Amino acid sequence: MFKATPERLATTLARAAPGDAVEVHAFRRDELMSFAAVLTPAPEDTCFLVLDPSPTPDARARRDAWLRG
Repeated sequence: MFKATPERLATTLARAAPGDAVEVHAFRRDELMSFAAVLTPAPEDTCFLVLDPSPTPDARARRDAWLRG
């Protein structure tokens, strides 16, 4: 059992496959709870956006303009 961080969660899930069963432990109102979950594949139209930590000045300006909408 480990404390979930985005990095640890991503690493753990990367080792699992759709159909694998995983056990999840969580605290709720100071009570430890356990859940069983079966992983399913993400829908085909799933995507992820990640900000470039070191964009070029031009890319940063375009990104900032887009985010300001």
